[in-house]
Amino acid sequence: MKALRATSKTQSQRSNDFNFCEEGELVCLAMACDREDGPDGTCGCLRCMDGITSARGTTTMEVFEIEESIWIAEVLASKARGGWYKEGHAQNIRIVKGLKTSRSMARRLIIGLAECIKEAEWLDSELQEFAVGTVVERRDTIFNERKVG
Repeated sequence: MKALRATSKTQSQRSNDFNFCEEGELVCLAMACDREDGPDGTCGCLRCMDGITSARGTTTMEVFEIEESIWIAEVLASKARGGWYKEGHAQNIRIVKGLKTSRSMARRLIIGLAECIKEAEWLDSELQEFAVGTVVERRDTIFNERKVG
């Protein structure tokens, strides 16, 4: 599938650009807040993607290829580490090695998996027009190419 990784290339083309991710870090959709009124709002959630390791945002991303199952597993694990699927804190979650969990957490993980699959399919579909290596920006649900150099 086509996916995105954080890049500092083309940073500062917009005055509200930011990149707090590690270079090359896999990114997924940022959680959108209810106070943002467009991609140029003060929060930035409608113009950025979140790094799955750093849990920080970037407004510039590079298109690359990855196995869909790997993308899904990485994003699901990241969200689990972030506490999205467990009441309270996300300590001691084991996605790959011997997941010990309650039934309600298992249900939340299954829903999370379905959401990750849906996001992977949407992202791959939206990025088909871009060649691998293309730097893009996000404007709500639209990706635009950024000119490098």
